[in-house]
Amino acid sequence: MNFFDTANTYSNGTSEEYLGKALKNLNVKREDVVIASKVYFNEGRLSKEAIFREIDSTLKRLQTDYLDLYIIHHFDYDTPMKETMEALNELVNVEKYEQLVLLQCMDINFITCKSLLGTIIGLLFQLWKIITTYFIVKMKKN
Repeated sequence: MNFFDTANTYSNGTSEEYLGKALKNLNVKREDVVIASKVYFNEGRLSKEAIFREIDSTLKRLQTDYLDLYIIHHFDYDTPMKETMEALNELVNVEKYEQLVLLQCMDINFITCKSLLGTIIGLLFQLWKIITTYFIVKMKKN
């Protein structure tokens, strides 16, 4: 088993703490596992400030420098979509956060997204670059 899926609110973050401790205590190499976490059920939900605060806390609890998969658990009607998308784009662009970002929003109103098409396409392009780089690096290592 090498895929671990957790969230910042599972048992108030203790699931992330236990996972981080277990991986460390078992001397598991970070590159040998895939770690996913989620964000939404927190103060500020999907505001830029909340996303950055929550991923920093998640990384600290997991005792790692990056996530392989960051999942947006629900659509946030109170935060402008542009703010959320720009925050996610920044996570991809900042060296500390070179991980895949995934949206799990089943109830998105895509008409609202129309004005954000450029931002969304930019984010998808960044994700594609990360995915292809990841697989190229993995192929070269083997």
